[in-house]
Amino acid sequence: MANLTVEAGNFAPVARSPQDSVKALAFADFYRKMDYDAVGLSSSETAHGFAMWQDLEDQGLPVVAANIFTPPTKKKSFFARIFGGSHEEPVFRQSVIREDHGERLGVIGFVSEKAWKALPDSGAGFIFRSPYEMETLVRRTASHSDHLTVVGEFSQREADSLARRYPEIDLIVSSGIYTEHPITEGKTVIVGSVARGNNGNYVELLPATEDTTANFVNEVKALDGSVPEDTAIAKLLTDAKQRIDEAGRRH
Repeated sequence: MANLTVEAGNFAPVARSPQDSVKALAFADFYRKMDYDAVGLSSSETAHGFAMWQDLEDQGLPVVAANIFTPPTKKKSFFARIFGGSHEEPVFRQSVIREDHGERLGVIGFVSEKAWKALPDSGAGFIFRSPYEMETLVRRTASHSDHLTVVGEFSQREADSLARRYPEIDLIVSSGIYTEHPITEGKTVIVGSVARGNNGNYVELLPATEDTTANFVNEVKALDGSVPEDTAIAKLLTDAKQRIDEAGRRH
């Protein structure tokens, strides 16, 4: 079975203190070391500004935010560099497509209107393009994928609209929908990423046997307490707590 691991956003504390930035960096470090396929940016992340996330992208965090562009035109996406190329010859791409068990899995991340408005200085130095204007990217990515996932901070209404606008999307994972019960809009499955702590959303998309709404299974799974602790992750959490404590003492 092909697997895809994504984070839709709203994992970072709102930027109010140095400790908040340290916590955001700790999450980013975790996603990178756990080899996540894509990490979206919601309002909690954009409140820290874009520069920090671009730096983390250069360090290997698979940030997906295809609708933020650099002036003066809307042709160069700000978050288009996918880590994996060299600094001399970077790989520029607005979406992630990877193969797993013979399946091509595509992921696109969009910054929502809400996340855009949370950006400091009203987004000075950037151009925002609505996800509904990204038809060429969505259709192109879908044509090269067997399954297309979109991540971002969408309300239920926005997610429904995206599904109707782009029926090619198989799954929308939103950090702005606070329900554990996925729904379908046409053939698109819409899931809210509400699990936190030692819980995580697990969504299994099952191949449809006919041209109807996709079948799916959704579970919120807790970590198995009988499984021995992963020492690498334990060290990561310990180091993060130490950095947070040090930041608090400095301020």
